Amino acid sequence: MNQDTFAFDARTFVLDFSGQKIKSLPKSVKSPKGELVTSEILGAALIVTGCEQLTSLRGAPKRVATLRAKGCTALKSLVGGPEEVQGNVFLGESGVTSLEGLIKVKGVVNLIGCWELTSLHGIGVQHLKSCMMLHIPHTVDSHVLGLLLVDKLEDVLVHPEHASPKLNLAIKIVLKHLKKGQDGLIDCQHELIDEGLEDFAEL
Repeated sequence: MNQDTFAFDARTFVLDFSGQKIKSLPKSVKSPKGELVTSEILGAALIVTGCEQLTSLRGAPKRVATLRAKGCTALKSLVGGPEEVQGNVFLGESGVTSLEGLIKVKGVVNLIGCWELTSLHGIGVQHLKSCMMLHIPHTVDSHVLGLLLVDKLEDVLVHPEHASPKLNLAIKIVLKHLKKGQDGLIDCQHELIDEGLEDFAEL
């Protein structure tokens, strides 16, 4: 599919740039009828899977049905991209170093393979304030306390065979205190510190 074209189905617009050699998103796209429209389309599904040269999601719709950016190794930041996702987010094997810019997700956020992501600093406070489930890479080594502030979060997954003993223990403690409110946050922080996991006990 050409980078200035998007497909359309009965459910939503689909902005599909999979595998394209683009460094940024186009400012406008052509509809199936040949009409030129802005990329700021509400309800669009944004798919940039395999766009290895893509460095920014600026210009994307602020609210999308789903976001797929797997394999976007040059994509370090989500700032300027979708802020609200009605479905799932797939960022596996991308180069993101932070979730800054992503605010609300109704479904799952999959970060497996995002090896440059080493901290969840600001999660639940400044970004990713809601999601149902979160898959994190084994490279995370600090700032997991904010997971308790993520609204509607039901589970946090990490591959235990790849994760460090400290990360596995930290996530186990977080899940123990999930959905317990402010008291759970304080108790979780104390338990993480007692277990020698001070770096994980930060927001």
